[in-house]
Amino acid sequence: MTIYVVKPGDTIESIASEFGVDADRLVIENQIPNPDNLVVGQSIIVQIPEVVHQIQAGDTLFSIANTYGVEPVQILQNNPFLAAEEVLEVGETIVISYVVDEEPLGEIIINGYAYTFIDRIVLRQTLPFLTYLSIFTYGFTAEGELIPAENDDEIIAIAEEFGVAPLMVLAPMTPDGNFNSDIAHNLFVNPEAQNILIDNILTTHTIGPYPL
Repeated sequence: MTIYVVKPGDTIESIASEFGVDADRLVIENQIPNPDNLVVGQSIIVQIPEVVHQIQAGDTLFSIANTYGVEPVQILQNNPFLAAEEVLEVGETIVISYVVDEEPLGEIIINGYAYTFIDRIVLRQTLPFLTYLSIFTYGFTAEGELIPAENDDEIIAIAEEFGVAPLMVLAPMTPDGNFNSDIAHNLFVNPEAQNILIDNILTTHTIGPYPL
């Protein structure tokens, strides 16, 4: 991987030609909103594909992963746009792996957060890179009543689809959505209310087998 800094006169095509990569790929991988108007000093990540695959009729994400002996999540990480597509487009070229300059230092755990109204395409393109997804926000009362996040079922299901563990983010909120530290204080000094809240949390959603 190379980090290229845009110089005067650079175009996305000239940068792609310099490194022998596809210009459209640079745009996709760097999420460049206006590739015809690069900014001097702008940083662009350049990755060199090592193994690519041209999608054939009948291909699925899982069949391609099986062919190359990789996990489906690796293909989604290398081709985030696939997460937004309902079906694979025949003839489209996807990257199975990139040239790695040095051995990875190890694995990392990544936690992202989202409100339940997050754009579903953005969510699906992000989930392949996450270990956990913190969902905002679940409220609670001083008596231990749990106030669920609105319409959380769908976002939880999508997270589970990608093997990402959804986390419940609790906050002492008033009915009008404002933070109130008194609610938290009253709960913390009331063991009975704490137990009620814990029971409510455990019965709200089934806890699945997620990576730790």
